[in-house]
Amino acid sequence: MLGKEFDKVTAKYGVSRVLVQSIAGDFAELGVTEKDAVSGLVELTAAVEKLGNVDISQSQKFIESILQNILRVKRDAGEIVDLSDAKFMSGVLQELRGQVAEFNLIENKTTLSLKDMADAFPEVSAAATSFGLSMSETMALLAPMVAAGYQVG
Repeated sequence: MLGKEFDKVTAKYGVSRVLVQSIAGDFAELGVTEKDAVSGLVELTAAVEKLGNVDISQSQKFIESILQNILRVKRDAGEIVDLSDAKFMSGVLQELRGQVAEFNLIENKTTLSLKDMADAFPEVSAAATSFGLSMSETMALLAPMVAAGYQVG
């Protein structure tokens, strides 16, 4: 079933099939077992690699950290987090795509590149959300640092 989806990702983004399968396996190890969710996460990882001009492993780490933040917020809000539920994971994927689109918008309006965000986000996201900052607010705090010449990530 997923083989055809992986072939589409390979053809569309030019990522090797072995690498695509490895990324899918890593998402499954995180507990994501719903096939459309795995496929969507793999495709989003490949898309961010191209969009942000980042390494595929960096893109995967970025997507994983955004995913973990979305799930953390849902748990903190008292929602039941079921990574095997198709409806739940569809909503999570929509949020994830929306967050990536918002990060792309931040990239277009500031000196912060998607690569900077992919570098910094996995490191700062947990602390920032524990202080009540949204993912976008966290990136907005990094923008002036990059503009001033500070290395982020």
